[in-house]
Amino acid sequence: MRRLVEALLILAVVGRAGAGWAASPSQTPAREFPVTKPDSVLIRAMPEVQGDVLDARCWTDKSGEHCFVAWGRNNKSGSENRKRSELHAAVFSMRTSGFKQDWRINDFSDQPLTWVALDTATIKVADVDGDGSAETGFFYSIAQDGLDPYVLKYILHAGAKKYAIRGMLPMDADDLERYAKQADPALQDLSSPLAKFADAEWEAYVKPILKPLQDEAAEDDK
Repeated sequence: MRRLVEALLILAVVGRAGAGWAASPSQTPAREFPVTKPDSVLIRAMPEVQGDVLDARCWTDKSGEHCFVAWGRNNKSGSENRKRSELHAAVFSMRTSGFKQDWRINDFSDQPLTWVALDTATIKVADVDGDGSAETGFFYSIAQDGLDPYVLKYILHAGAKKYAIRGMLPMDADDLERYAKQADPALQDLSSPLAKFADAEWEAYVKPILKPLQDEAAEDDK
């Protein structure tokens, strides 16, 4: 069943790839920053990075040099069916004394057959609000082995400030009523470039997953 979940996530990413970072006519398109992959020595020079490195990328904007790093652990704890799955992500900025951590997110699950998964294909580094500094955005999920709805989170950082949209995404047409989406208060005013962008990212991600389920449910109702 885990393969089915992963396949549906791939379909979502493919759907997003065509849209890219498109903007509405009233919004200036977000400018993506060129990124480079840091070597392992540079990554390990960043404070508190431990475990398996899932993604790392660096860029330069008007405020200097920065690196995004995500890492995680999947450790057995007790029985064969119970593991602690962890996800950590942070942005580090270069200072005269070395790298300084600007922000960090941590999430985990210690439930049986449950994992916390970063969708690396959704990581974006771009100037969303036109101020010359990069915002970073990405999706991750907390999912169980099976067809139960899973927790989906979209995280957007502007500087050190975190914005999030959280929800539940069904994997089965019978669970469509369990779909949920809850944006932070700061993202509920869609006149804001950050809010408009985050909302568009969410909708572009979930629609390729929800549409087949909605079609299946409509067919069953005939």
